[in-house]
Amino acid sequence: MNVSEVATLFRSYTDEPDATFLTDADVSTYLTQGYNELRSFVMAVNPSIYTASADLVFTAADSYDLTTGAIQLLGATITVGYDRLMQIQTLADVSSTGTTVGTIFEPVADLSALDEAVHAYMLEGSTIRLDSKYTATLRLKYVPEQSATLWSNLAATTYIDDLTMYHDMIALYAYSQYAIRDSAQSAQVVLQLRHRESQLVDYIAHRVFHGPQYVSKTLASYLDG
Repeated sequence: MNVSEVATLFRSYTDEPDATFLTDADVSTYLTQGYNELRSFVMAVNPSIYTASADLVFTAADSYDLTTGAIQLLGATITVGYDRLMQIQTLADVSSTGTTVGTIFEPVADLSALDEAVHAYMLEGSTIRLDSKYTATLRLKYVPEQSATLWSNLAATTYIDDLTMYHDMIALYAYSQYAIRDSAQSAQVVLQLRHRESQLVDYIAHRVFHGPQYVSKTLASYLDG
């Protein structure tokens, strides 16, 4: 589904087909929150579904402020072409050509652990701190927030993400937010949302399916044996 289709589905759930009582601005707000909830749910199952990357250049440095560095992923202004950082996945050294990943840095929780570690990092506020000074390009893989402009044009056929068969959940989550204002939660919507969450968990768990290969290997072993 695209933005326009999700917006239409949400309006159908609310039984408000036009902007008389539910404006486009209202719908945008609800869908933004609904998509946030979907992304949070997916992240709890497998955060690698949503992955972005940024190459951070360290020059004899042991820290990188994500609000003031060459690439800004936190703070009031995000560098054009990037989305705001929500959760760090990995930090790794990359080659000068940017094609080969080398040392993967270990995340630690505090400065004392960082002081005792080798090839480690922590996020302190908006600053990535390393265990020592490095001159290297480190590739940060992270879970980004959704685009700030995704729901700005509800009539657009804008791409959302690759979980297209589960985008009805955005409308379902958004309806749950709307129901607070309307004071009329729908039991059917709640049941459908729980059902779709269960299906989504199963889909993510089997997204990389190896059944046929496993059967072939097992059969081959049996015939050889």
